[in-house]
Amino acid sequence: MTTEDFVPFETAVLMREKGFDTPCDEVYDSDGNLFNIMNKPLDDYEYCAPTLAVALKWLRETHGLYADVFVIDYAPEPWVANIHRYNDEIELVSVYRHNGEFFRTYEDAAHFIIKACLDK
Repeated sequence: MTTEDFVPFETAVLMREKGFDTPCDEVYDSDGNLFNIMNKPLDDYEYCAPTLAVALKWLRETHGLYADVFVIDYAPEPWVANIHRYNDEIELVSVYRHNGEFFRTYEDAAHFIIKACLDK
C-alpha cells in the first residue's frame, strides 16, 4: 500500500479523539511518521493509521455517517463526495467539493470527506 491509502496524520489524531480504537498494523508517531508495528500494542504517543476503507467503515458503523465518493464527470478533476446520515431513513447531509472544484483523485476526495465527517 502507498501512503495515500491511509488517513493523514491529522485525521488519525482526530479519529482517536472521536473514539477510534480499532487495531491497525500501521501507525503514526507523534511527529507524523508512518511505520508498521506488526500487532504490537500502541504506545501513548502513537496513533493508529487506518486505511481509507477502515476509516469509512468506522464512520458508518460508529457514527451513522456514510461518505460517498464518486465520479460525476469525465473532466480532469471528476471526483466529488457526499455525506449521508443513517437514521430511520437516509438523509443527505452535505455535498463537498474542494474549494468549489472537484477533486483530482478518489483518495483526495476520500481524505477530505473523512475529515469532514469527523468535523460534524
